[in-house]
Amino acid sequence: MAAYYRSILRDFLVDDPKFVLGQIASKVSHNELQRRQIKAWEREIEILQSCFGALLTRLASAETWSLLLEYPIPRRRKRLDAVLIAGDVIICVEFKTEDKAHSLASQRQAEDYALDLRDFHEISRDRKLVPLVVVPKAPPAAIRDASLPYDSVRPVRLANKNDLVDVILEIFQAEHTAGNSPIDPEAWDRSPYRPVPTIIEAAEALFAGHNVREIAHSDLFCNGRAGCGQNPRRVERCSQSNAQNRWTTCRCVSLWQWTPCEDCISGCGTGSPKPVNNWGRRENCGSFHSECARVRARST
Repeated sequence: MAAYYRSILRDFLVDDPKFVLGQIASKVSHNELQRRQIKAWEREIEILQSCFGALLTRLASAETWSLLLEYPIPRRRKRLDAVLIAGDVIICVEFKTEDKAHSLASQRQAEDYALDLRDFHEISRDRKLVPLVVVPKAPPAAIRDASLPYDSVRPVRLANKNDLVDVILEIFQAEHTAGNSPIDPEAWDRSPYRPVPTIIEAAEALFAGHNVREIAHSDLFCNGRAGCGQNPRRVERCSQSNAQNRWTTCRCVSLWQWTPCEDCISGCGTGSPKPVNNWGRRENCGSFHSECARVRARST
């Protein structure tokens, strides 16, 4: 589902606030159209138009950035108040127009939205996402140390109506990478839900680095055991028949355990299997034995 309203900043600034509000309200069910919600949208639109007007006087190239209001995260039953696509950076904006101070709950909410985009939104993967909480009446907030190690979801930033322009500029200057391709706002708006790799991608990752012979003999030590190979996973193991102690692909491991079956262990000549009734799969052993680890260390 696409955002309830989408526009580049240049056009957003000339749109009538009532038109923007109408675009949002027309896509919401009547039981959500409470007076408080409408007032909140009116306040958000007012703050954003004022902010972006000042922003363009300081960074003219920002006129081509895109704003999305009320963006539904695919299949998560959540909506972001606003998303600002600033070139190659995604800023996830959460408004708290009635609050008078920043709260830990609102920061967690904004961060959760950014994490959802990272994990479930295809085009947001491998892009920098910055959660931003805007509390118009809040006092200025201290800036977190951005030099600390973070993944693609950056530290939550805090702003009020007076310093919002400064905070957005700071985010862009810190996170923008020259040479990165800008995000296509239309493609981003309609990006599919994609929480896990496809079957083909998983298979490619599973057998990466193995030659054709190893793949062809991946069942060599399973001996057709019932339940073995139902859910293939790659497990690093030493092969009794391989004099060079090379590692091959075994399909003896269930999705719920990172442990080889007794046939894999017998290849090392160590330990004894611990039968486990794991959703119908039999003879899964309890742990990966130390001898296997030592052989692996010597072979890498």
